[in-house]
Amino acid sequence: MRARPVPRATLAWALLTGALALVALVGLWITLVELTHVGGNPTIPSATAAPVWTIALGLVMGSFVSSLTEEFAFRGYAQVTLERAFGGVGAVAISSLFFALYHGPTQGFAWSKLLFYYLVGAVFGTIAFLTQSTLPAWPVHLAGDLLFFFLIWPNDATRRFVWRDGADGAFWLFVALTVVFTALTLLAVRRLARVASATSAQFAPAASAPSIAPTSRPRS
Repeated sequence: MRARPVPRATLAWALLTGALALVALVGLWITLVELTHVGGNPTIPSATAAPVWTIALGLVMGSFVSSLTEEFAFRGYAQVTLERAFGGVGAVAISSLFFALYHGPTQGFAWSKLLFYYLVGAVFGTIAFLTQSTLPAWPVHLAGDLLFFFLIWPNDATRRFVWRDGADGAFWLFVALTVVFTALTLLAVRRLARVASATSAQFAPAASAPSIAPTSRPRS
Protein backbone atom coordinates (compact mmCIF):
# COMPACT_ATOMS: atom_id res chain seq x y z
CA MET A 1 0.00 0.00 0.00
CA ARG A 2 3.07 2.26 0.42
CA ALA A 3 1.33 3.93 3.38
CA ARG A 4 4.42 5.17 5.14
CA PRO A 5 4.91 8.41 7.09
CA VAL A 6 6.93 11.16 5.45
CA PRO A 7 9.00 14.00 6.95
CA ARG A 8 7.14 17.20 7.86
CA ALA A 9 8.69 19.32 5.13
CA THR A 10 7.79 16.76 2.48
CA LEU A 11 4.27 16.43 3.83
CA ALA A 12 3.78 20.20 3.86
CA TRP A 13 4.85 20.60 0.24
CA ALA A 14 2.80 17.57 -0.81
CA LEU A 15 -0.33 19.03 0.79
CA LEU A 16 0.33 22.43 -0.77
CA THR A 17 0.86 20.83 -4.17
CA GLY A 18 -2.39 18.90 -3.82
CA ALA A 19 -4.32 21.97 -2.70
CA LEU A 20 -3.08 24.06 -5.64
CA ALA A 21 -3.90 21.22 -8.02
CA LEU A 22 -7.38 20.91 -6.51
CA VAL A 23 -8.13 24.56 -7.29
CA ALA A 24 -6.87 24.06 -10.85
CA LEU A 25 -9.02 20.94 -11.24
CA VAL A 26 -12.13 22.77 -10.02
CA GLY A 27 -11.53 25.44 -12.64
CA LEU A 28 -10.91 22.81 -15.31
CA TRP A 29 -14.04 20.84 -14.45
CA ILE A 30 -16.33 23.87 -14.61
CA THR A 31 -14.66 24.99 -17.86
CA LEU A 32 -15.17 21.56 -19.42
CA VAL A 33 -18.79 21.40 -18.26
CA GLU A 34 -19.56 24.77 -19.83
CA LEU A 35 -17.81 23.72 -23.06
CA THR A 36 -19.38 20.26 -23.36
CA HIS A 37 -22.55 20.51 -21.26
CA VAL A 38 -21.57 17.16 -19.73
CA GLY A 39 -21.25 17.19 -15.97
CA GLY A 40 -22.74 16.06 -12.71
CA ASN A 41 -22.30 12.75 -10.93
CA PRO A 42 -24.93 10.05 -11.51
CA THR A 43 -24.07 8.37 -8.21
CA ILE A 44 -25.50 11.24 -6.12
CA PRO A 45 -28.95 10.14 -4.91
CA SER A 46 -31.96 12.34 -5.52
CA ALA A 47 -33.19 14.43 -2.59
CA THR A 48 -36.56 12.71 -2.96
CA ALA A 49 -35.02 9.27 -2.40
CA ALA A 50 -34.04 9.85 1.25
CA PRO A 51 -33.78 12.60 3.88
CA VAL A 52 -31.12 15.19 3.17
CA TRP A 53 -29.10 14.31 6.29
CA THR A 54 -29.04 10.65 5.25
CA ILE A 55 -27.74 11.56 1.80
CA ALA A 56 -25.14 13.92 3.30
CA LEU A 57 -23.91 11.27 5.73
CA GLY A 58 -23.72 8.72 2.93
CA LEU A 59 -21.69 11.09 0.76
CA VAL A 60 -19.27 11.82 3.61
CA MET A 61 -18.76 8.14 4.36
CA GLY A 62 -18.52 7.30 0.68
CA SER A 63 -15.91 10.01 0.18
CA PHE A 64 -13.87 8.72 3.11
CA VAL A 65 -13.92 5.10 2.00
CA SER A 66 -13.51 5.64 -1.74
CA SER A 67 -10.64 8.11 -1.42
CA LEU A 68 -8.76 5.80 0.92
CA THR A 69 -9.29 2.63 -1.11
CA GLU A 70 -8.51 4.36 -4.42
CA GLU A 71 -5.22 5.71 -3.10
CA PHE A 72 -4.20 2.30 -1.82
CA ALA A 73 -5.34 0.51 -5.00
CA PHE A 74 -4.10 2.86 -7.73
CA ARG A 75 -1.21 4.79 -6.13
CA GLY A 76 -0.26 1.94 -3.83
CA TYR A 77 -0.50 -1.56 -5.26
CA ALA A 78 -0.88 -0.73 -8.97
CA GLN A 79 1.61 2.10 -9.25
CA VAL A 80 4.29 0.40 -7.17
CA THR A 81 4.05 -2.66 -9.42
CA LEU A 82 4.14 -0.52 -12.57
CA GLU A 83 7.16 1.45 -11.34
CA ARG A 84 9.24 -1.72 -11.34
CA ALA A 85 8.51 -2.26 -15.02
CA PHE A 86 8.09 1.24 -16.48
CA GLY A 87 9.75 3.65 -14.06
CA GLY A 88 8.10 6.58 -12.29
CA VAL A 89 6.76 8.57 -15.23
CA GLY A 90 5.44 5.52 -17.06
CA ALA A 91 3.83 4.15 -13.91
CA VAL A 92 2.04 7.43 -13.17
CA ALA A 93 0.81 7.64 -16.77
CA ILE A 94 -0.51 4.07 -16.86
CA SER A 95 -2.06 4.08 -13.38
CA SER A 96 -3.79 7.38 -14.25
CA LEU A 97 -5.26 5.75 -17.35
CA PHE A 98 -6.56 2.89 -15.21
CA PHE A 99 -7.97 5.44 -12.77
CA ALA A 100 -9.84 7.28 -15.54
CA LEU A 101 -11.27 4.09 -17.04
CA TYR A 102 -12.28 2.88 -13.58
CA HIS A 103 -14.61 5.89 -13.25
CA GLY A 104 -16.14 5.36 -16.68
CA PRO A 105 -18.89 2.88 -15.74
CA THR A 106 -20.30 5.22 -13.06
CA GLN A 107 -19.44 8.65 -14.50
CA GLY A 108 -19.71 7.98 -18.22
CA PHE A 109 -17.08 7.76 -20.93
CA ALA A 110 -17.34 11.31 -22.26
CA TRP A 111 -13.90 12.53 -23.30
CA SER A 112 -14.08 15.49 -20.92
CA LYS A 113 -14.69 13.26 -17.92
CA LEU A 114 -11.99 10.78 -18.91
CA LEU A 115 -9.53 13.64 -19.35
CA PHE A 116 -10.46 15.10 -15.98
CA TYR A 117 -10.08 11.83 -14.08
CA TYR A 118 -6.83 11.09 -15.90
CA LEU A 119 -5.40 14.41 -14.68
CA VAL A 120 -6.69 13.74 -11.16
CA GLY A 121 -4.88 10.41 -11.22
CA ALA A 122 -1.73 12.09 -12.54
CA VAL A 123 -1.73 14.62 -9.69
CA PHE A 124 -2.14 12.03 -6.95
CA GLY A 125 0.21 9.60 -8.69
CA THR A 126 2.95 12.23 -8.94
CA ILE A 127 2.62 13.09 -5.26
CA ALA A 128 2.75 9.41 -4.32
CA PHE A 129 5.83 8.83 -6.47
CA LEU A 130 7.75 11.86 -5.24
CA THR A 131 6.96 11.18 -1.57
CA GLN A 132 7.10 7.38 -1.93
CA SER A 133 3.88 7.25 0.10
CA THR A 134 0.14 7.16 -0.50
CA LEU A 135 -0.62 9.09 2.67
CA PRO A 136 0.09 12.72 1.59
CA ALA A 137 -2.38 12.63 -1.32
CA TRP A 138 -5.23 11.09 0.65
CA PRO A 139 -6.35 14.23 2.58
CA VAL A 140 -6.44 16.18 -0.68
CA HIS A 141 -8.36 13.36 -2.38
CA LEU A 142 -10.88 13.32 0.46
CA ALA A 143 -11.25 17.12 0.41
CA GLY A 144 -11.73 17.02 -3.36
CA ASP A 145 -14.46 14.38 -3.14
CA LEU A 146 -16.34 16.37 -0.49
CA LEU A 147 -15.95 19.62 -2.43
CA PHE A 148 -17.29 18.10 -5.63
CA PHE A 149 -20.08 16.11 -4.00
CA PHE A 150 -21.49 19.08 -2.08
CA LEU A 151 -20.58 22.20 -4.09
CA ILE A 152 -19.57 21.41 -7.68
CA TRP A 153 -21.58 18.50 -9.08
CA PRO A 154 -24.99 19.59 -7.69
CA ASN A 155 -24.65 22.89 -9.60
CA ASP A 156 -23.57 21.47 -12.96
CA ALA A 157 -27.12 21.30 -14.30
CA THR A 158 -27.47 25.10 -14.04
CA ARG A 159 -24.18 25.97 -15.76
CA ARG A 160 -24.08 27.79 -19.09
CA PHE A 161 -23.42 26.03 -22.37
CA VAL A 162 -20.84 28.26 -24.02
CA TRP A 163 -21.63 27.24 -27.61
CA ARG A 164 -25.29 28.17 -27.10
CA ASP A 165 -25.29 30.89 -24.45
CA GLY A 166 -21.90 32.48 -25.10
CA ALA A 167 -18.95 32.88 -22.75
CA ASP A 168 -19.54 35.23 -19.84
CA GLY A 169 -17.05 36.71 -17.39
CA ALA A 170 -17.38 33.76 -15.03
CA PHE A 171 -16.32 31.35 -17.77
CA TRP A 172 -13.12 33.29 -18.45
CA LEU A 173 -12.51 33.57 -14.73
CA PHE A 174 -12.52 29.77 -14.42
CA VAL A 175 -10.27 29.47 -17.47
CA ALA A 176 -7.81 31.89 -15.85
CA LEU A 177 -8.11 30.02 -12.56
CA THR A 178 -7.19 26.78 -14.32
CA VAL A 179 -4.17 28.27 -16.08
CA VAL A 180 -2.78 30.17 -13.08
CA PHE A 181 -3.17 27.35 -10.57
CA THR A 182 -1.83 24.78 -13.03
CA ALA A 183 1.33 26.88 -13.28
CA LEU A 184 1.51 27.17 -9.49
CA THR A 185 1.01 23.42 -9.18
CA LEU A 186 3.91 22.70 -11.55
CA LEU A 187 6.16 25.01 -9.53
CA ALA A 188 5.07 23.27 -6.33
CA VAL A 189 5.78 19.86 -7.88
CA ARG A 190 9.34 20.96 -8.67
CA ARG A 191 9.82 22.16 -5.12
CA LEU A 192 8.28 18.98 -3.71
CA ALA A 193 10.68 16.88 -5.77
CA ARG A 194 13.69 18.76 -4.36
CA VAL A 195 12.43 18.67 -0.77
CA ALA A 196 11.51 14.99 -0.94
CA SER A 197 14.89 14.12 -2.41
CA ALA A 198 16.74 16.13 0.23
CA THR A 199 14.78 14.78 3.18
CA SER A 200 14.99 11.18 1.98
CA ALA A 201 18.75 11.53 1.75
CA GLN A 202 18.86 13.17 5.19
CA PHE A 203 16.84 10.44 6.88
CA ALA A 204 18.40 7.55 5.02
CA PRO A 205 20.44 5.34 7.33
CA ALA A 206 24.10 6.09 6.95
CA ALA A 207 26.16 3.28 5.60
CA SER A 208 28.12 1.74 8.39
CA ALA A 209 31.85 1.80 7.95
CA PRO A 210 33.47 -1.61 7.80
CA SER A 211 34.84 -2.61 11.14
CA ILE A 212 38.46 -3.50 11.39
CA ALA A 213 39.17 -6.14 13.95
CA PRO A 214 42.13 -5.28 16.15
CA THR A 215 45.09 -7.44 15.48
CA SER A 216 47.09 -8.80 18.32
CA ARG A 217 50.75 -7.89 18.39
CA PRO A 218 53.08 -10.84 18.55
CA ARG A 219 54.89 -11.10 21.81
CA SER A 220 58.59 -11.42 21.83
